[in-house]
Amino acid sequence: MKRLSLFNCIFILLIIISSRFIVPLLTLVINNDTVVRAWIYSLVTLIVSFLMAPIVKRHIRRFKSSKQQHLLFIIIGLIAITALFYIYSSIIPTALFYVTSLNLPAVIDYIAYIISMVILFPILEIYGYKALTDRIKIAYAELPGLIISSLLFTLFNFVFITPFTFESLIPYLSLFLFLGLIIAYLYNQTTTLIIP
Repeated sequence: MKRLSLFNCIFILLIIISSRFIVPLLTLVINNDTVVRAWIYSLVTLIVSFLMAPIVKRHIRRFKSSKQQHLLFIIIGLIAITALFYIYSSIIPTALFYVTSLNLPAVIDYIAYIISMVILFPILEIYGYKALTDRIKIAYAELPGLIISSLLFTLFNFVFITPFTFESLIPYLSLFLFLGLIIAYLYNQTTTLIIP
């Protein structure tokens, strides 16, 4: 089975993490965080998708080959991730974006927010997870593999998106640890990235 080269894994992770530092720099010039994020996440997702195209194709084929078997894990994943974010919504302040007026710039900002945070950001998270865990064999040692991949995912997210404040450190790290465990479990049970 073809895997990502070590160089590609490191390169993909560096591209994804660099978006964290590019966004604040560009917002100094453009002064619209939402639109900047949408453009940067679009560009980074396009580049990483190109680098991971063979891997993504293989995972799409795996998903298509047994859709009915994956339905249970789709439901488990939706319930687990929804419950996780519901629990953490009272602990971690969320930046919800509302359209307060129907003028065109507000609607464009809202669409950019939805595209960047609801579609592109989760794709980048899964690409990052795959690049981190591509060389970990968890089929024979499931529990240690799940824990190691979850810890790597937590470390990746700490660098990628966790705010650099002490009071947010523990809530964010624990959130990403549990999210990483859910993603690792779903991936290990279904052998496809499409489910998580």
